[in-house]
Formats: sequence, structure tokens, C-alpha cells
Amino acid sequence: MHGALVWKEFNEAVLLKTVVRQAEDQSYFKNVLGALREYKLTQDHATWLQKFQWGDLLKSHGQSFIDDMDENSLFVFPTHNEEWLHNKTKILKANERNPIAKVDAISHGSHAKGVSSENAKGLLPTVYLCIGCKVMLTTNLHVKLACSMVQLGRLSKLSTLKAKLQKDCQPVCVMVKFQKYTGPPFVKTMM
Repeated sequence: MHGALVWKEFNEAVLLKTVVRQAEDQSYFKNVLGALREYKLTQDHATWLQKFQWGDLLKSHGQSFIDDMDENSLFVFPTHNEEWLHNKTKILKANERNPIAKVDAISHGSHAKGVSSENAKGLLPTVYLCIGCKVMLTTNLHVKLACSMVQLGRLSKLSTLKAKLQKDCQPVCVMVKFQKYTGPPFVKTMM
């Protein structure tokens, strides 16, 4: 009866669509994920997961570890509002070093009206870009050259028709450097 009452308290569900495999040295993590999937999470599992809260990581690993995670990790948020607040903070911090391009999606034709970001494969109506920002591939472009899904890269060049980024100046080309990419450079003189 207690489980049914707890279940009724949930008003949101999260649908995970990407399969991610864990290495052998991550067996406990794999067990925790399996327990979550099958609704069999134990107190030990919950206690283990709590070790990864920011405050606990700061105590156990120090500020440099937190700074490295903040700079290089991916984050998962329970709401879009929390995601936007995190991203807004990152955008303002990045803007101290490089100008930010606010790029609005341009849709043409009657079929493009009213398309939600979910129907557009997660594409947002507005994207903020600057030199050095992180980019993630969401589709396989060329697997043999390590240009595949979930590959992380950094924006290296933002080309516009005007000399400087201006409010109404959309980028005509966005170049991203992926560390694991093994193919030829798109522009040989780049970087």
C-alpha cells in the first residue's frame, strides 16, 4: 500500500531514449541503473548515488575537481527552467571572454510553422553560440571518422558576412573541432 501511495505522488515521467553502455569497471553503476529501470532501487543504491551531489564531491575531491566537472561534464536537469538557468549562467560567463551570437532558427514554408523542438529532433528556436562553447553531435555523420552521436566538440570558428558579430548578423558557417575526429580538416588553414 505504501508503494502505491508513493507512486501516486509522481506527476512527471522521464523518457530516456539513448542507450549508453557501461564498461566492466562500472559494474556497480550498471547495477544501480538496472535497479532504477526495474523499480528495485535499494537503500544502498540511494546512499551510493548521494555521493555524487555537488556538496559531497566538493568535500571529497576539492574545488579543482568541481571546476573541472563544471567545465567538462554534461548535466541533466529535472526541468527546462533549471536547464535554462544553468545555461544562462554559462552564457554570461562565456560572454566575458568572447561575444555571444544569438542565432534564431529560420523556417521556410507552410510545413515549418508551429514545429515544436521535439518534432524538430530537439532543435531549439534560439541557440547561443560563442568561440569555445561545447557542441554535441546528436546524429551519426561519419562513424568511421569518429564523427558520431554523443561526440563532444568545441566551437572553433564562427563566420559571418560582416566583420563583427552584430545583433542581426546570422553566422553563415559554424566550425566545430571534435577531438576524436580522424578525417581531413574541412579548411586546411583553420587553427
